[in-house]
Amino acid sequence: MVYTKIFTGCSSTMTHYNESIGISNSFGSTHHRKCLMSVEGNTLCIHWAQLSRSFLESSKFRKIVESNTSRCAGCNITSSLWLCLKEECFYIGCEQTHAQRHFSEAQHPVCMQLKEPLIWCHICERELEADTVEYPEKETDDTPPAPQTVRSFISPSKEYGGIHPGLCGLQNLGNTCYMNSALQALSNSQPLSRLFLENSFNSLRPSGPHRKLTPPEPLLSESYSNLVRLLWTSTLRSVPPAEFLRAVTKINPFFRGYQQQDSQELLRFALDRMHEELSVTVETTEGRESKSVIRDIFGGQLLSTVKCLQCEKVSYKEDSFYDISVSIPSDAMLERLQKDIPEISLNQTGFFSTITGFLGLTRRTLELRDCLHAFCAREYLYGSNQYNCEHCKAKTDGEKMFKILKLPEILCIHVKRFRYDSYFSSKLSDHVRFPLRNLSMETFCCSEQERKGFEAFREEEIRKETAKKAEKGGIEVDQSQVKIVREDPRSSGFTYDLIALINHTGGLGGGHYVSYCKGEEEWNLYDDSRVSSASESQVENTEGYILFYRRQFTQARSDEVDKTQDFMTSQSGSVDRSYYVPRIWWTKFRTMNYPGPIDNTPFTCPHGSIKPQVKMGKGGVTQQMMKVPPKIWDYLRTTYGGGPEIQSLSQCMDCDREMMEQETQRRKDRKAVSEDRSYLLPKEYWHLISTLWVEKWRTFINGSNERPGEIDNLVLLERDGETPREGLKSERDYIGVTPDIWKYLQSTYGGGPEIVRKRLSIYSHKKDKGLE
Repeated sequence: MVYTKIFTGCSSTMTHYNESIGISNSFGSTHHRKCLMSVEGNTLCIHWAQLSRSFLESSKFRKIVESNTSRCAGCNITSSLWLCLKEECFYIGCEQTHAQRHFSEAQHPVCMQLKEPLIWCHICERELEADTVEYPEKETDDTPPAPQTVRSFISPSKEYGGIHPGLCGLQNLGNTCYMNSALQALSNSQPLSRLFLENSFNSLRPSGPHRKLTPPEPLLSESYSNLVRLLWTSTLRSVPPAEFLRAVTKINPFFRGYQQQDSQELLRFALDRMHEELSVTVETTEGRESKSVIRDIFGGQLLSTVKCLQCEKVSYKEDSFYDISVSIPSDAMLERLQKDIPEISLNQTGFFSTITGFLGLTRRTLELRDCLHAFCAREYLYGSNQYNCEHCKAKTDGEKMFKILKLPEILCIHVKRFRYDSYFSSKLSDHVRFPLRNLSMETFCCSEQERKGFEAFREEEIRKETAKKAEKGGIEVDQSQVKIVREDPRSSGFTYDLIALINHTGGLGGGHYVSYCKGEEEWNLYDDSRVSSASESQVENTEGYILFYRRQFTQARSDEVDKTQDFMTSQSGSVDRSYYVPRIWWTKFRTMNYPGPIDNTPFTCPHGSIKPQVKMGKGGVTQQMMKVPPKIWDYLRTTYGGGPEIQSLSQCMDCDREMMEQETQRRKDRKAVSEDRSYLLPKEYWHLISTLWVEKWRTFINGSNERPGEIDNLVLLERDGETPREGLKSERDYIGVTPDIWKYLQSTYGGGPEIVRKRLSIYSHKKDKGLE
């Protein structure tokens, strides 16, 4: 074999390769292995190189690749077939199960996909483009023949090559079509992909209190970031989502193995997990809230209302969602709904059709809006399902219903096609017609009256909670300041266009998932590693399992973005004074109807400069912020709010000095506590301190920039400032420290009052104070 031209950069590799044909098992050097794998555009695989090329001349091989009747040797199906390229083997297995099983049992690593020139190595876990995989030349005196390729045996495909951004397939790694379809739908959700493509992964994790992950757990969001960049930059026809799959299975054992899983469960898990990894906790008028770019795009809010039919009081419950799961209503339910909603379409069916439809033997035709109306329909709580009314203090008849309180930028609608009952389960194959454009969600959202009723309900709840905390802390709060301010969904619009869908074909116990995604001008079908064009009629005739709708980008918003970018281009380099906005917010401004207020708080200190702890340079704030002219800043801040303004990326000297002082204080505190003898001398007494203050102090000495403030023991006492509150417990509500520690802490931080006891109980007899 002639490989000299390939390995000229590493003579040792050439030597080792020539000496060991069994290189995949005995070749130990990581350096030489990388050298072998990095040639010819990373298309050479040592397991492919070791194969005899005699199979290319075999009549059996030619017959297989030219045939349209090949079937899986294990399950007899005719789609997604792979051919083993081991000499004299030619095993044909399906992508979902038997091709992988053949490799596990026979240890034949290299296989080729029929009907598409794709070669895959199970050991290397990588794809080889068939048109770049040539025979090694023979060392003869004759002129070598023109290199043959596997592609030459396959008729031209109508599917895309890997030269168009985003039209890259995902290889099936063993029944992973459920995951591939969900990933392609997410990848074609422009607001999400643009955020990952235009911003570094670290910038998507702003500074703040993140969820703490155990060390072995990988970051699923980082694996997704790597994958989406690969999908939009790779020139290959398909890539293996191996890194993402490893992260999923390591975090959640439910997805391990080669069993078919539910695409909706994977999608919900992935969004929820990535939100946890990318979120920060912020304080709002309603308490603490977790925010992330995932929730900004996919996060909506449902409002559940229950009305007591006896006292007519209404209670509210708010729930966040990433998708809305709607059932396919029965004919009986449609008849009930039509009495109040004339637009409901009825199917003219008899008893027999109803039964066969339930068994999945016949198909009805319904509208997506029928499913949404059923989701938001009133449910009456009678009999054993009565409502426990807090106002009546008893179980009463009630009326329950759902409405959408906040619509997301991308609305995912999950059509519940799998029915699980006590005796048997089935899949509903009814055709649910869904609009490709102009889906109006206004009917299913809260009315202005319902919104105001809920806001009044929440404000009253917050007042009660605040009053309870104030009473416990012995302080007074101005209740008139409690006011909820929420974004009105009407300001962002109710109309959506379909951008992607996940489709499931087959039965309950298996089947196959694919996704249809809207490109700039046409629809594309993503079927694992194959990507091909699709017509609108193909999309409309699918069953539609998960639908991805994007809020319409109105003409006014489109003009706003164009004019803003044109003005910035015209002002480039000619403005003396500039302001800064986060690049993440700028991406949202260009891709979302409502980007939210400008948020510079992760970078700024109270003095209006950059925090000293914010990273500068490569990957830091200088790459995470972008300049805008003063006129653009004034317009954006007036229109969307937020701030504060940043005119310079210089770090704050005052904060830097304060941080040094805080670190000095932490060292002094640690030294004082570590030298404490932790026991009382004769005639000494315990000094009690509120655990609320102690926790603030501990947070401070562990690195927080917020000092604990004055010692506050008033939370332990009644309003007279002397009598202990009822129900207090040692360790939970207060701790005891020695006189030396109390003297140090009180002189350092101030506050009080002093509470002294001979025993570690705040309810010890008063004479125990004994300091007279």
